[in-house]
Amino acid sequence: MEDSELRQLVLEILHNLIDRHDNRAKLRGIRIIPDVSDLKIKRDKISRQDVSFMKKVIDEKVNFSI
Repeated sequence: MEDSELRQLVLEILHNLIDRHDNRAKLRGIRIIPDVSDLKIKRDKISRQDVSFMKKVIDEKVNFSI
């Protein structure tokens, strides 16, 4: 398996894990979309827990790479 194929597989797995509204089919495939609202993707307001988690993870990644 080539590196690009492996990255694609990992990205698909990640999308499957975090897709709360079954938007996977709408996001599949690479294409240029002038207006993203045409996809009619369902979105939730970001919870405080999610924001806190993202800040923690991003901070850990940034400090690890320095």
